[in-house]
Amino acid sequence: MKALSQAQQDALKEIGSIGAGHAANSLAALLQQPISLNVPNIDTPPVSSLLKMDLAKLVVAVEMGIEGDVDGRILVVFARDDALDLATSFVRKMTRIEHPSEADIDSTFQEFANIIAGSYVAALAQLTGLQLTLTTPTVVTGPLHRALAQFPSLEREHDILLIESQFVSDQRLVPGQIILVPAERSITSLLAPLEAKLKRALG
Repeated sequence: MKALSQAQQDALKEIGSIGAGHAANSLAALLQQPISLNVPNIDTPPVSSLLKMDLAKLVVAVEMGIEGDVDGRILVVFARDDALDLATSFVRKMTRIEHPSEADIDSTFQEFANIIAGSYVAALAQLTGLQLTLTTPTVVTGPLHRALAQFPSLEREHDILLIESQFVSDQRLVPGQIILVPAERSITSLLAPLEAKLKRALG
């Protein structure tokens, strides 16, 4: 995704804004408490730049496939300690189990990621008219570079769409990243409708 036009960049920012709003509403319904998300920061770096970031940082990475009119992968990456506290609190509230199992926590991470990824994919489908679905998620934990290295779809020099955001629940700040990795053959299919839609909107 090199050399994005201004219209394409504006469209991607619109996806980020719409997706963030949908995700906040859905997470609030799941957690049964107010959730706020900040305005996302959007970039299109190569994967290699991610692998250089804070190598010791512990994360929970949830990967899903995107199928339909566009093929690719989407990852939702949480800062592990912050997300673990939120997931544990949620499981305790829903099950009244004081010490949730690792399987319960992983299932909660999958649910969070499904909601967040689903919100952004829904925003993408809304803006482009593309038919898109998500596959079953896979959860990986550990240092950022090791977690990302476990996903073979992430080639080091492949350009990605990186959406960085933070959501707040009960004064708890949970940083998150949404990483969209479209197949090379799908990039034009993904970006062309966005650019055309904004050009029509601007008259």
